[in-house]
Amino acid sequence: MKILVGLSGGVDSSVAALLLKQQGHEVIGATMKIWGKDGIAAKSGHKNACYGPDEIEDIEEARKIADKIGIPYYVFDCVEQYEKIVLENFKSEYLKGRTPNPCVFCNAYVKFGALPLVARENGIEFDKFATGHYARIENIEELQGKALTYEQNEKEPTLSGFLEEVALVADIDNLQEGNDYVVLMTLHSAKGLEFPNVYLAGMEDGIFPSYMTIVSDDHMDIEEERRLCYVGITRAMTDLTISCARQRMVRGETQYNKVSRFIKEIP
Repeated sequence: MKILVGLSGGVDSSVAALLLKQQGHEVIGATMKIWGKDGIAAKSGHKNACYGPDEIEDIEEARKIADKIGIPYYVFDCVEQYEKIVLENFKSEYLKGRTPNPCVFCNAYVKFGALPLVARENGIEFDKFATGHYARIENIEELQGKALTYEQNEKEPTLSGFLEEVALVADIDNLQEGNDYVVLMTLHSAKGLEFPNVYLAGMEDGIFPSYMTIVSDDHMDIEEERRLCYVGITRAMTDLTISCARQRMVRGETQYNKVSRFIKEIP
């Protein structure tokens, strides 16, 4: 089987490519270029994560890995798609007073969406696409289903049209004000939103904050969860309900946790 592997220059994608080749597949390496401001140089000693002028270093690292594994390697320009899908949403969310999460859009619609499509448009033939990411198969299948539906419903389907249609759609955006509903979400996804009634469950030491955070040597870990607790509390417009359990079953064991220290810190 011919498999296109998205290489980032990191360990996970490199191991994925190597394992697939060892299994007898014909592997092709590919990296997406998303930094479009070539005139801006990287600051010495400063890493700009996956989006920044030092992207070229990651590309060269991925190229070396592909050479070592013995697979062909390509770099595809996804600057336009990244700016339209990720950066425009990022700016839009900030202007609405929300805290955006660029990785959610990048992973789903650029790495797993635009990159393999752009590769096909450039004549690269492959049967499957793989990365070093850990993903739920059903989510990938849902994305494939949306792409098929879009292609069937549009007279002239295009990559940019599909990405524009799905990138800015979120479940929370489909909720209509005035309707009664219950929304289950993480504290991270609740940033920038407000609700008349908010319920925070599981407010116990060992749950929130988590056990790993409590025993961590880095005090910033507990500060991060304390900040998230504040985010949850301040989502309530009218009523806030905080609950904890005297005992709960966790991974088959009965636990007796103390009330969360975050509750005790409330003035």
